[in-house]
Amino acid sequence: RARAGIPGKVHPLPLGLSPERVAAAPTADLEKTTDIFFSGRVDFPPARRRGIDQLLALRCDGLRVEIGERMPLAEYMERCARAWLVWSPEGYGKECFRHYEAPLCRSVPVINRAPMIRHHPLEDGVHCFYYDAERDDLATVVRQALANRDRLRTMAAAGRDHVLRHHTFEAICRYVIETTSIPARLK
Repeated sequence: RARAGIPGKVHPLPLGLSPERVAAAPTADLEKTTDIFFSGRVDFPPARRRGIDQLLALRCDGLRVEIGERMPLAEYMERCARAWLVWSPEGYGKECFRHYEAPLCRSVPVINRAPMIRHHPLEDGVHCFYYDAERDDLATVVRQALANRDRLRTMAAAGRDHVLRHHTFEAICRYVIETTSIPARLK
């Protein structure tokens, strides 16, 4: 609830990217060698298992799909940067570092829809692509996204700018201070 003079603008905050994560991202565009990349646990939640099955089917259809386990941060960031798309399903919660790391690395995240209000959300078709995990439409969204690589380049650049502007620790702290400060006239 908003206090007197403080607008009710504070939404659930994103995890945010630490200065270390920002520094680990490649500073320039890298050659794209993968169509879609994912690194993480595949056994939980169940929607991840179904998503992996769809990615493996895309691999059988000739797409360059890379699936990896946990890896050092620098290697992970480079692999994100070399992918056109990064699959970013929910894990234990609806927020995920991967949502913001992929654009930081000049890739486009493919995120499952979540019924929540996000702080400066990544916009579908502008910074990312959303899919419906319940309808198993991950493969369809990936195929459609990869059909226009020029659009992916534009989206990756917009996503990186958006993440740096709104989803670093510094940006989130600035947002909280700006939206919760009591104006001098009300003190």
